Amino acid sequence: MDFMSDDKEYQKQIEAGKTFVKETLMQLATDLKQADINEFTFEVTGKDFDNEQESIFDPNGRKVVVKVNKDDLADCSTTRSVKSKLKNQVETAVRAYYKSK
Repeated sequence: MDFMSDDKEYQKQIEAGKTFVKETLMQLATDLKQADINEFTFEVTGKDFDNEQESIFDPNGRKVVVKVNKDDLADCSTTRSVKSKLKNQVETAVRAYYKSK
């Protein structure tokens, strides 16, 4: 496999991970009765360590709710422990975000 196809595969895995995180956010929106959670967005910022992380912003795009590692996004669809870790990380951060409001 060449580098370009490896990179494309990695990007596909990251997108699958983002889908999982979005599903987790949708469930939290229901559980916490906070529909605006569905408006959270992914974005890579200049503060994301070496572009190895992505930030998840609140609906206003002003506050980073949680930073997730791209490797975790890529691995969560194939590694149960990473999936569980990522889910817990997102849930904890979102719950803390709403407690601080």
